[in-house]
Amino acid sequence: MSQRSVMIKDESEFDFPHLPPFPKNVSIAPLLRVKLSKLLSGDQAEIDRLFKASRELGFFYLDARGESAGEELVGYARELFGEGKKIFDLPVEEKVTYDLGSRGSHFGYKGCGAGTVDASGTKDRNEFYNDPGHIRTPISFTEFPTPLLYSVFFPPSTMSAITKEAKINLAIEAIQTSKKLSRWKAAELYNIPFSTLNNRMNGHLPLCKRRPANTKLSKLE
Repeated sequence: MSQRSVMIKDESEFDFPHLPPFPKNVSIAPLLRVKLSKLLSGDQAEIDRLFKASRELGFFYLDARGESAGEELVGYARELFGEGKKIFDLPVEEKVTYDLGSRGSHFGYKGCGAGTVDASGTKDRNEFYNDPGHIRTPISFTEFPTPLLYSVFFPPSTMSAITKEAKINLAIEAIQTSKKLSRWKAAELYNIPFSTLNNRMNGHLPLCKRRPANTKLSKLE
């Protein structure tokens, strides 16, 4: 188990006593909590709950406790929240040096009052820092299997093409976001051929095979 793993022994961390009680007259979504350990062990009832939640609600909570890969993921999330606190504890003078508006970017710092929330011009009361984390080498959770539905509906060749296309798009976005990231380095980071990335960025799209003209479709097609 990773050193980042932190076992959650109770539900107390989901309580927020310093906040006002949630109003009883507000409707809430009946979200299901699905256990990762049961999914990975092939528990059919849990798989059915996941499918039902995905189809009927569109959202669900994933309980990653009790599974080494899940605990590792939770550990990284805890570290991320810790780093976020350090960022927002910085003096405002320091944070505004990374103002996203002045940089003409979606990435960077946005302070309180930078936007409006209604037609009267009421200033917002939230701040955020959008970090382009995808330009760094992504963390690989090798213990997570390929999603079941992907393997059911897509043959291996199609899955390979989907994965390759996603890597190319991420590499291009990373290059456009970071002026210091070269095409060679991006190709290396995302494990794709340099020629493929270079051709795509130069506007050369992959060729598609076309059926010859006047060719009739077979019954199988």
